[in-house]
Amino acid sequence: MDMINRLLIIADDVTGAMDTGVCFSAAGISTRVYLPQGKIEKDREESVSVCVLDTRHVSPEKAYEAVHGFVSEVSDLGFTYFYKKTDSALRGNPGAELSAMKDALGTEKIHFLPSYPLMNRLTKGGVHYINGVPVSESVFSRDPFNPVTMSDVRQILESQGDADGIEVYDAATDDDLRSIASELIGEGETAFAGCAGLAGVLPDILDLPRTHKEVEPHCGTMMVMCGSVNPISLIQCNAAEKRGYPRYHLDTEAGAAAQIGQISFGVIEEQMAILDTGSSDVTGEGIDERMKTVAAEMAKRASGVMRSVEDMMMFIIGGDTMLEFLRQNGVTQLVPHPTPFPGTVLGSIEIDGKERYMLSKSGGFGEPDLIEKVFERMISAQK
Repeated sequence: MDMINRLLIIADDVTGAMDTGVCFSAAGISTRVYLPQGKIEKDREESVSVCVLDTRHVSPEKAYEAVHGFVSEVSDLGFTYFYKKTDSALRGNPGAELSAMKDALGTEKIHFLPSYPLMNRLTKGGVHYINGVPVSESVFSRDPFNPVTMSDVRQILESQGDADGIEVYDAATDDDLRSIASELIGEGETAFAGCAGLAGVLPDILDLPRTHKEVEPHCGTMMVMCGSVNPISLIQCNAAEKRGYPRYHLDTEAGAAAQIGQISFGVIEEQMAILDTGSSDVTGEGIDERMKTVAAEMAKRASGVMRSVEDMMMFIIGGDTMLEFLRQNGVTQLVPHPTPFPGTVLGSIEIDGKERYMLSKSGGFGEPDLIEKVFERMISAQK
């Protein structure tokens, strides 16, 4: 009889899934990320299964249905612990999704620890702060897709559904997270929620089997595909451009073939090139369709460049563009690996029968010079 402890993590976007999954793989725990087009098998090998439901941009009602249906479907596949991964800035549908997981599991409580001390995103007195500022007054209040208009965590949860049984915890440090989680797990609790902050302390608490596998990805050149319009990501692209790296804006009128040639040339000449959306103005009517079109066109160009330039690594910023890139290339699952840069994750994938490595990052993470630092570190590792 299989008595191995296993953990199920449910994420609303792919970069969040990677951010969380890598916390376990970095600790030597076998971890696999499943995309919406992937399926968990009962005889899977990994101890941690991270599933992307792609519910960040849907209504709370649809998010509830998706999470409730999924958890009901897989809850008998031998999982010991359940974890709803939430955005570290509380974007999306945390209230609806936590309620859905609680109802599907039939448990009395979900324990929600929203803090991410490493990124200075803390919950104090039930209020969530980003770099010392209430989240509703931070840059995330102006997110074009999921603006956060409240800072009180319980108020956010209650605005999206039934928050009864969802316990919210303050935490200012990793030690706070570790202490709270240890006590709860010691009491036999099995259902949790939080961002990558909580995931970072769980490997030391949960009794999960450990293996060890080091990866040495080859990276001769790099293409950055930035589908995020978060101001933090745009600052990072601006900084890299000022350092002399070529930057291209998505041009649907020029056609994919022309831009693939331009970007490929830039990558070959300078070792790194950037493709971004070309505009931060994505508000207004028809935003959902424009988001899908932009993601599809950017992924088409990135896929073309990937096949044109040998030994090139993709660095994808933004979950929607990353998910579309993987979908266009037939990828259904991937394995996360750690990097030296908080907020970035290395993933191993298979495309055209060949193992490849790609970097991912959520739009709201990182210092202004992150792109240059990541590139220089990855290139120098090959020397």
